[in-house]
Amino acid sequence: MIKCSATAAPAARPTSDPTPELFQAIAELDSAEEAERFLRDLCTIQELQSLSARWQVARLLDQGMHYHDIVELTGASTATISRVNTWLRFGTGGYRRMLQRWNDARL
Repeated sequence: MIKCSATAAPAARPTSDPTPELFQAIAELDSAEEAERFLRDLCTIQELQSLSARWQVARLLDQGMHYHDIVELTGASTATISRVNTWLRFGTGGYRRMLQRWNDARL
């Protein structure tokens, strides 16, 4: 019979935001293969699909595609498209920087 200890200490809660550490870990990845392996371990399939859909929408908006056409092509909701477009226009510049790198690498 297995006994459970009533005096076991509760799991420690993080005392600080771990987000910067996640960003640093991502920045240290060396290749698309490493990124794939890390993100597949880190994220659920649904989370990966959501992230991938937003990146696809960002690329299509950057190419000048209209909302209706993006909905038809991707199945993304207009709310998602609008949210991505807002971040493209008024965000922190992350989408813009990655789109520039993406486009430069494919010229």
